Amino acid sequence: MDDVAEKNVAVESARVGGAQFTLEAKRIGKFKLTLGARMKGGADRADIVVRDIEVIPNGREQSVVFNGRLETSARHEVGIPGRVHP
Repeated sequence: MDDVAEKNVAVESARVGGAQFTLEAKRIGKFKLTLGARMKGGADRADIVVRDIEVIPNGREQSVVFNGRLETSARHEVGIPGRVHP
């Protein structure tokens, strides 16, 4: 795996930034995923997000995110494969 556990992102005032991390599941089950962020500089601030995740065999959960600005209306289509079982 080429990813690292910690990344630095420079974000200017009134802007948005991001980073991606690759996770590899070692076993199935329910786990807590914790992500922490710290702002350096004059205002030393930090935040932590904790999410419960479940690793399931022979399948995967997918999340779809749409970003943008809602000015008048928005519409997004999401395709779901025919083999998906509830």
